[in-house]
Amino acid sequence: MDFSDINVSLPGVVVSYDAAACRATVLPTIPKRLNDGSELAPPKIVNVPVLFPTADVNGAVAQITVPIKPNDGVFLIFCQRSLENWLNGSNSAPDDPRMMDLSDAFAMPGCNQKAPSADGNNLSISYGEGSIKIAPNGEVTIKTPKLTVNAPTSEFTGNVNVTGNVTAKGEVQGKGINLSTHKHSGDSGGMTGAPQ
Repeated sequence: MDFSDINVSLPGVVVSYDAAACRATVLPTIPKRLNDGSELAPPKIVNVPVLFPTADVNGAVAQITVPIKPNDGVFLIFCQRSLENWLNGSNSAPDDPRMMDLSDAFAMPGCNQKAPSADGNNLSISYGEGSIKIAPNGEVTIKTPKLTVNAPTSEFTGNVNVTGNVTAKGEVQGKGINLSTHKHSGDSGGMTGAPQ
């Protein structure tokens, strides 16, 4: 095999992306320089698996994904064997003996010519106006225009400080007393009515 025909890795850009299948059409962004000095433009590569951190934990999929759009940068890794059979669920030896071919690529998001700035101190997740930062001492800071938590039961251990209003659409309870039905003795005798 001629070393000029071996592909190891290249930057590329997304042409199109199917999030449901986790597959992309990708264009490598660096052309090949031929011996005569001319350039050979790279072809589009179709059906490229996009790599995200994923694990199957006791039947529950643990995964972190990011949204991908056309022109987003990716890092292409070219496999030592043909991926055709593997992509169709087979672990048998490939029918095609090709090696390090452009058509056998995986794509990793985040390879851009101009990288965004990074947080040098904290573990940071950000998207648009929202961010989550975990400091080395374990403190967590969430910044968001709106926070929605969908959980049948939420439990907090420790103190909760709120700056601003609290609106509850359900029952509010403190030390076993329901706010909606609570009554107490009035200043001039008798009992107060329940809150309305």
